[in-house]
Amino acid sequence: MAGLNSSLSNAVMQSMGNGNEDPIKKKKEQASKLLSGKLLADKNRTAKEVIQSAAKRSGISPLLLAASSLQEGMDQMISYNSSYPEDGMPISEAYEMAGMDDNFPVDGFYYYGLDTFGDRIESFKEKGYLPKDFEYKPFRGINEKGQWVNTGAFKSNEDALVAKGAFLRDIQDQVKKYSSSKGLKLDGNTENYLVMSAYNGGFGNAKIMMDELASGGFKQDDFVRKGLTSRKGVHKNIAPRMERMQIMSEFFTDSPMPPSGGLAGAVGQPVVQQR
Repeated sequence: MAGLNSSLSNAVMQSMGNGNEDPIKKKKEQASKLLSGKLLADKNRTAKEVIQSAAKRSGISPLLLAASSLQEGMDQMISYNSSYPEDGMPISEAYEMAGMDDNFPVDGFYYYGLDTFGDRIESFKEKGYLPKDFEYKPFRGINEKGQWVNTGAFKSNEDALVAKGAFLRDIQDQVKKYSSSKGLKLDGNTENYLVMSAYNGGFGNAKIMMDELASGGFKQDDFVRKGLTSRKGVHKNIAPRMERMQIMSEFFTDSPMPPSGGLAGAVGQPVVQQR
């Protein structure tokens, strides 16, 4: 999903045509519209309110949950959910072919990147990341790699976010455990960076990044902001998400503040090669 990345990138491109406009200001305005500008069908709450509620249920940072979800397609859901409340939101071809259930209107495959949720739900319940009575509608789809996956639909956007939160909690606990074994005391922002790196790039890559951080003598802020890891592809993928966190931090003031000054690999920022 293009997610918030595409929406904010468009704002940046528009602002580049006018030297009097601040690209960061435009991004913040775009984020404000997404988070607070519209009421969703979830009990007529804003996206920010739904994210905060789901984050509380999941036990994770709302800023982390927002950055990951909006990047995966939640921004499109916000537009559709607000514009077509009577007709319903567009859904993936996979969910349509499986037979959409009106009791589960939110397509987690299309809007939240929950491609493999069906494979993980039971383990998430066993670990306590989801309640035992958590419900969803399973169906199969083909991901961007051409692979069949066991995904699902949800009763509400909040439930989809709670499912997303279960993935992030599981990875967060793994990151905490491994970083502790390496003698690392991660600050909140670095932990979020590594959690998203593991979520999007695989835990194997995140372990390498933690190994580098532990043995390289880097300051955590420099390691994150300058992209000092050898896993350049992972950092390039995560940098926009970290930038979104920085932009949205004023909307979720109880979450760790990302470093200022921009990240290497984000819009307009160079990737710094490791020493």
